[in-house]
Amino acid sequence: MTSTDIDGLIQRLIDAIAEDDSAREPDPSLLSMDSVRQALTRARMARDAGNEPAYLKNLEVAAYQISDSWPRDSALGADILGYIQGLRRR
Repeated sequence: MTSTDIDGLIQRLIDAIAEDDSAREPDPSLLSMDSVRQALTRARMARDAGNEPAYLKNLEVAAYQISDSWPRDSALGADILGYIQGLRRR
């Protein structure tokens, strides 16, 4: 597992949420990160079940959430979007 496969990206989100949550008071960005984590988790479960349409739909949900509400300079956001774009090219 690398930090840029779906499991690695989910773990990085979990770590970022935990770090962000312990560093300061609750922040609306935590909700966005958790929404992306949930979408990626649903995507992984769909992929593992062989449900390609649900896998791709949940990846799109994550991509839109990142594009709409994450800072443009987020390395984690860029990695997640890169993973999703890589799948679109196949």
